[in-house]
Amino acid sequence: MRTILTISLSCLLMIAYVGQPDASGEDLAGHKAGNFLSSQIAEFKRDAERGNDSAQFYLGLIYVKGEGVTKNYIEALKWFRLSANQNNAAAECALGDMYNLGLGVPQNNTQALRWYRLSAQKGNSGGQTNLGSMYLKGKGVPQNYTEAIMWFRLAAKQGYAPAQNILGFLYHNGQGMPKNYTEAAKWLRLSAEQHDIVAQLRLGFMYRLGQGVPTSYVEAYKWMAIASTEGSKDGKQMMQSFGTNMTPGQIAQAQQEASVWLERHLGN
Repeated sequence: MRTILTISLSCLLMIAYVGQPDASGEDLAGHKAGNFLSSQIAEFKRDAERGNDSAQFYLGLIYVKGEGVTKNYIEALKWFRLSANQNNAAAECALGDMYNLGLGVPQNNTQALRWYRLSAQKGNSGGQTNLGSMYLKGKGVPQNYTEAIMWFRLAAKQGYAPAQNILGFLYHNGQGMPKNYTEAAKWLRLSAEQHDIVAQLRLGFMYRLGQGVPTSYVEAYKWMAIASTEGSKDGKQMMQSFGTNMTPGQIAQAQQEASVWLERHLGN
């Protein structure tokens, strides 16, 4: 059962971002897929009712998104809980989201924290990132940058783009750690290469300002063009702003490099 579900909502929706691997290790969020066929939904329901924890998790996501069914947070909560009670780390993270966002259940930071921690301790990168966000914001726990950064780093080292973006941002601003533009650029680049639009914008600004990387209008414009193509209105505006200080040749070079990047990463 390897259908991939797109959701707008942190393991669902994001505190930080979404996307957790299922039991097979496959990332469910941040990937595009069409609507589910009724036969596929029936398969999920059949397997979920037989106690398959991965099917229960998928079915919960389907009800959150309203893919082929009427959106129903109560039903989603039921299936997430059944899956989480079988120690499914992705479902634990999703259940944390439901409590954190008050979807189908009263908002409860204590319960959100509990489920995020269970997920994070199993190595789930989404759970680690969302737990880090709780510590970063002081939600349900005293604010603790050291604890937050520890969880973000664990997720970032697994290649999780949202955590890499946050870690880069914290290095850039010197929040909870000494300011380090080189480390900031390193983590933002890793995230940007995985289509994280916010990281792409931040990396573009770092090239514009020469923070941790050589000053380069071409590189700055390139990342803004990439972000714009991937859906950022801010990227489009920054292209216009940066372009006023560039020659036509530089703009053409940046656009060409952006096109090459997009072609290489198309479908990834």
